[in-house]
Amino acid sequence: MQKIIQIFTLVTLCYMRTCGGACWVTQGFLMSVPSSAKIKVSKNPGKLTVTLNAAGSGSAIDSSTTYTVTSNSQGSGQLQITGAITTGGNMPTNTSLTISLASQSGISQGAQTLSTTAVALVTTLPLLLNDTSTITYTFTVRNGWSIAAQTLTRKVTLTLAATS
Repeated sequence: MQKIIQIFTLVTLCYMRTCGGACWVTQGFLMSVPSSAKIKVSKNPGKLTVTLNAAGSGSAIDSSTTYTVTSNSQGSGQLQITGAITTGGNMPTNTSLTISLASQSGISQGAQTLSTTAVALVTTLPLLLNDTSTITYTFTVRNGWSIAAQTLTRKVTLTLAATS
């Protein structure tokens, strides 16, 4: 046991003597913040129920939802948001569903009629952004007297993507 204590003491003294009381060491390391671009909505819109006027037309509007888009992407270019009906197919004859996305960071394309083909809703979004804005849906019926009473269900998908 005495030998172990003596050896430890000797090593400690040598270490302190070599360092001279001011030892230092450096480390190199990498840090990263991964690139991310996301879009999310606050909730589903309410039910859009149309009351037809004497001519058989009418519309219902919902502006109760918002979307938030965030991005810390690098590089050049811009982002855009597109929208399309992805479940339920195109709207029946004499009906339409439009969407308008307000935007503080990009250029809103105003009210756009939705179908199963994607349309641009907001363009020229910067790569670095954090924006929350309103979504407005409008369900319109024209010549409603020729449409049987029904409940329509559609799913709309908003997509955030880079543009060149």
